[in-house]
Amino acid sequence: VWRLMPEQAPVHVKHFVDLVRQGFYDGLTIYRAAPGLVAEGGDPQGDGTGGWDRLLMPEVSKPVQMKMGLVGALRRESSVTNNSIFFITLGPNEYMAGMQTFFAEVISGIEVVARLHRVPSHGDSGDNKAYLLTPPVKILRVTVSR
Repeated sequence: VWRLMPEQAPVHVKHFVDLVRQGFYDGLTIYRAAPGLVAEGGDPQGDGTGGWDRLLMPEVSKPVQMKMGLVGALRRESSVTNNSIFFITLGPNEYMAGMQTFFAEVISGIEVVARLHRVPSHGDSGDNKAYLLTPPVKILRVTVSR
């Protein structure tokens, strides 16, 4: 269960809710988990290469207390964020403070997030194919209440 943070990133929250209401995330995957860093999901290609056709500008103006379970929008080096791919922090990762757009936080089920890095993976650090889960963890259904 996530709590959306429109006070932090109103454009990203609205965009995420719109995608959820379209059923976009249903059946997609959490495809990567780098131990202590992040888990990534929401890519229509299932490997981090999709969703770059529509980009959003970052929303990083307000400080966020860094901790495990923050949900952010994946970004490229240019700082624009992906249309659909999100990441969940697997540790406090202080170096991300002021650098990432965080739009939600995990408020229930953090123990599930904590176990993602235990899913078998392949690839090593340093490239886009690092820590790809084998098999990816399927997102069955995403809903938004209220």
